[in-house]
Amino acid sequence: MACRSHEFWHGEGREATYFIFITFFILMLMGMPVAFAIGISGMIFFLQQPTLPLTIPVQLVLTQTQSFVLLAIPLFMFAGNLLNESGITYRLMKLSSVLAGHMRAGVAQVNTVLAAMMGGITGSAIADATMQSRVLGPGMLERGYSRGFAAGVIGFNSLIVTMIPPGIVQQMKKQGGGVIVNVASVAALKGIPDRSAYSASKGAVVALSKAMAADYIKDNIRVNVVCPGTTDTPSLEERMQASPDPAATRAAFIARQPMGRLGKAEEIAHAILFACCDEAAFMNGSVITIDGGATI
Repeated sequence: MACRSHEFWHGEGREATYFIFITFFILMLMGMPVAFAIGISGMIFFLQQPTLPLTIPVQLVLTQTQSFVLLAIPLFMFAGNLLNESGITYRLMKLSSVLAGHMRAGVAQVNTVLAAMMGGITGSAIADATMQSRVLGPGMLERGYSRGFAAGVIGFNSLIVTMIPPGIVQQMKKQGGGVIVNVASVAALKGIPDRSAYSASKGAVVALSKAMAADYIKDNIRVNVVCPGTTDTPSLEERMQASPDPAATRAAFIARQPMGRLGKAEEIAHAILFACCDEAAFMNGSVITIDGGATI
């Protein structure tokens, strides 16, 4: 059997593998979604191999229909919509507005409080995101917030469900401790023109991180937050390329950096790694600013 496998890999198997990879990349270049490209490439592989019966891919497809995740997601979405239609969401949102609406970055604060309460009710980040996107999303767009800001606030706050028991924190308690590092932005610490909505969402991340650090410090769980400055990322590159003059836009971004350059993704990653390591064990509830001197 081992010999047959060896022969297969070094002969027809290797050629088939190369062909599948080429097919996959061609499909990706055509703009096909990753999941479909993988599925089509895999099916071609099975069709090419006379020694592999077609019952195998059929069984694999049927097996995936029994996936807990695939079965649970529609039910969680249904739960979120049911809470909306029953009026529970709106009542909790009014309570959240009373508790946090008067605070700085009120929209983000209300969203955070609402997410925490809904997380305790549903226990599902999917249901939470469904509920909030249907209720808070349109309202935020009507008030002039961008879709990106609305999606960022709702998406991040939905993760609260996984960070409160019985989620990540509960698992960390079982293992005797752990480290959580959230990523905000220098915009949470410094006023930036025409970025009030973005700054509010990142300010909420800082506030949440400090609150979690206070909640779980006795459980040997550290929570810190990293605030990067302008970093050279694919997202930033897309924004610059979408401008009328990409070169001038890049020069403007660089000119406002005291160090005369943009940050690098690996520099931010190293800051996060440091916050996680044992050498930083005395760091808790800290805001790590890595912005090239922007907040000096």
